[in-house]
Amino acid sequence: MHKLKTILDDETRISIGDICFSLLIPHAETLRTVRLHYRDYLAPDALPDIVISVKNKPSAEQPKKNNIIMQGSSWQLYQRDGELGIYFSHKTNPAIAVFDNHIGRVEVFSSGINPSLFLYLLPELVLGLTLHDYNALFVHACGLIVKEKGCLFVAESGGGKSTLARLALNDGFTLLNDDRIIVAINEDMNIMHSTPWHGEIDYVSNLSAHLSCVFFLEKSVKPYIAFINKRDAIIELFKNTFALQIDTGIIQKVLALCSSVVSQTQCYRLGFNLQTSLRVLFDEFFRQNSKKEG
Repeated sequence: MHKLKTILDDETRISIGDICFSLLIPHAETLRTVRLHYRDYLAPDALPDIVISVKNKPSAEQPKKNNIIMQGSSWQLYQRDGELGIYFSHKTNPAIAVFDNHIGRVEVFSSGINPSLFLYLLPELVLGLTLHDYNALFVHACGLIVKEKGCLFVAESGGGKSTLARLALNDGFTLLNDDRIIVAINEDMNIMHSTPWHGEIDYVSNLSAHLSCVFFLEKSVKPYIAFINKRDAIIELFKNTFALQIDTGIIQKVLALCSSVVSQTQCYRLGFNLQTSLRVLFDEFFRQNSKKEG
């Protein structure tokens, strides 16, 4: 943890899943944009776990192909001479983020500032590289509070997370986020946290809840909730985690965290469609569960 006790004029601190980011951006307009975007996650009194600072540099050199570990549509994760970094392609303002040995400090080099780099791409990628070290998972999932229980609804892109979130909102359930949830794994209980990065529904609530149930979504003509065996649940959860698996150590740790979540949580398959009443479905589900527990 970087003990920066006093917040600086060009600094914004945000807390996402109990991980505090310090964003040092020496550009007033971009800083205002960042603060507005993360307004529900501002944490000026928190001590930073991860520090991201911007440095002006005439140009950002694109890594060579043999140095690239993995890539997305607008970024390339590379390793060169022991240096781990991410190159962000941009027509006018390409940038490079360089990590220290513990990925707790990140320096961003660019000739100009692209605000979207700090609103979406960079913090998400940093979490994809670091969350396992905090015993946490970054999951492609919708998070809801149903009957005062934290419920995680896991699916890949296009798997129905946003559709389910709309149905849930119509039925009066509390939505944390429809696309990205952080699950913190503890010995006594697992906690799910909202994140600022939503899917189709432009709404997030900075809430946390004890994780009671995990549901793996399927589109179905007839609504149903059915048990899923633990092995399949671990595989499905692992497939839907957002972790930059740059070595076998990370893969093994993420798998272990998925196993821990499944061992502590009831897991189910949930089939639904656009006409499904989630209130009716969950009323019956929790009523049956209460009978079994009683």
